[in-house]
Amino acid sequence: MKNKDIYREIGNVDEKYIREADPTAPTSGVKRRKLTVLAACISVFAVFLSLWLFLPFSGELEDLSKYSNSEYYGLMLKVQELACRPANYRYANNFEKYVMSIGRVFDSATGESAVPNASMDLNVDKYEEVTDNQYDGVIEGDLFKRSDKNIFYLDPYNLILYSYSIEGECKLDEFNVREVIGKYAGASWESEIFLSPDCTKVTVLIPAYNKTIAVMLDVTDAAYIKEAEVVEISGSVISSRMKDGKLLLITGMPIYNEPDFSDESEFLPQITKNGECESLAAPDILYNEDCTNAYYTVAVMLDAESLDVLGSLAVLDNAWVVSVSENNIFLGCNFYGYTEESGENDNEIITKNINQTNIYTISYSSGTLENKGVVRVDGFLNDQYSLDEKDGVLRVVTETHKRIGKRYLTVDKEVYSYVQVERYNSADLYCIDLSTLEIIGSVIGFAPEGEQVASVRFDGDSAYVCTAVVVSFTDPVFFFDLSDMSNITYTDTGVIEGFSTSLIELDGGYLLGIGYGNTRDHLKLEIYEEKNGMVVSVCTYELRGVEFSEDYKSYYINRKDNLFGLMTSKADVGDYILVHFNGGAMVPVANVRFDRVSDEGVTRATIVDGKLFVFASEGQFKATKLEQ
Repeated sequence: MKNKDIYREIGNVDEKYIREADPTAPTSGVKRRKLTVLAACISVFAVFLSLWLFLPFSGELEDLSKYSNSEYYGLMLKVQELACRPANYRYANNFEKYVMSIGRVFDSATGESAVPNASMDLNVDKYEEVTDNQYDGVIEGDLFKRSDKNIFYLDPYNLILYSYSIEGECKLDEFNVREVIGKYAGASWESEIFLSPDCTKVTVLIPAYNKTIAVMLDVTDAAYIKEAEVVEISGSVISSRMKDGKLLLITGMPIYNEPDFSDESEFLPQITKNGECESLAAPDILYNEDCTNAYYTVAVMLDAESLDVLGSLAVLDNAWVVSVSENNIFLGCNFYGYTEESGENDNEIITKNINQTNIYTISYSSGTLENKGVVRVDGFLNDQYSLDEKDGVLRVVTETHKRIGKRYLTVDKEVYSYVQVERYNSADLYCIDLSTLEIIGSVIGFAPEGEQVASVRFDGDSAYVCTAVVVSFTDPVFFFDLSDMSNITYTDTGVIEGFSTSLIELDGGYLLGIGYGNTRDHLKLEIYEEKNGMVVSVCTYELRGVEFSEDYKSYYINRKDNLFGLMTSKADVGDYILVHFNGGAMVPVANVRFDRVSDEGVTRATIVDGKLFVFASEGQFKATKLEQ
């Protein structure tokens, strides 16, 4: 033992003299052993890191049995089926998942709520409806609302307040709603506003990251506009309505891949008010076992004066089209159906692909939201005007795409070959009894082969449908008589130039079509009427070389005086045109020039006391007096 100690000391002495003689010389002994231990630790860590990074994933889904006592357990299993994949579905291992992939995008929420000030009294009084709503008494959200004293216009997050004066400065005040909510705002074209019936409150609906924020502003005193209430609802706004003091809000909420089922916000729709967040109850979330969409459509009913939640319901499906009647909310959810059946021969299978729509009916007439069931029809809906409720019957027009084929076993009976037998596009009309959800009348395949639905309007016992071959700019317009749903009859115009993206029923049995002529820069307004069992063109008004919006809310429609207005643009210079139909021809009444127009779809206009007020993109506003 003493000899070992002597040798160790000698070694230390040698090391001391070596360092003094050459400081750059490599160390040994204790430090060498420390380096050896450190290297060993690094090697062990590297081995474990390599195993964690490069060992392949097992390919199994998360075991959710630990949530079996949850009221959402069945829903969790369905969401997992739709939104989750085995861990090796996208990444083979953790190296690909964490090193080679892009991270999540997080919602940012910064800033303090700001209270904007105004300098003038709005002096609001009587509510005046300006939006051309689909149903009487059911008010649609829009960028534009007014009282008989003032105008409220959202552009796109600035709420601008105007008076009706055309002399001097008529802008009263403006403020940025994003500063009020203090959160990231999303697509501006989805924003819209409501004005309360007593004109004391403005509710602004703002899309944010996977949520919609409803901000109620108290405008009783324009010198101190203040935030009254804020409600956050999962999903981006799809559509909204106000009726009898109730605000109906419909949003769409995607479920992102691999949700964390321990965090309800990742797989359940939620409502937040006054800092309190609640998930929708399990009985209020509807889903079918054959659902294929990892997406919620959320319907919420709020008190229009307080934003208190009166009812909520969600469907695990993606509603592409929403229509709201006096009693019901209709959600049109698209999907592609596929069926197989045996053919005439043993080695033959007949396949059918067809686009279809599930239409969910949610009643709100009782003061809460109630599920009334779902009906399935062939084809897709074009827009909200493709659905219409009258006397307990839902009338629907769809655009259908069908493909029928045959699969044959090859000679070795191991591989199938496919032959397409039939493929066509057309349009269908259905009448559905809402008490039974049974189809009580229909016209199948009425459109010419290869045409698609361009626009639909219902008016009483009549329906108007424009179908078109879009690439060649030709169309017929159909008129349907729905007075006897067991014997629906129809006539059409035959093939004419252009097609209408909007159809507007007018007094006297006339129909106005707004759309395209024979090119994409050819605006065509056309008046139709039914005469002697035929639908005929009465007159047209056309402008070439211009762009215009297909958004129906951007048009000024005055059926009483047969006045129609919309924004056109050419090389970013805009002209707002106002046209009058005098019974035989369409005559231009006014042309208001704007120096720049970045978006024709946000234009709004109204006529008050013989004065035309036009609101355009980027805060532009002009008022002009109309000639008598």
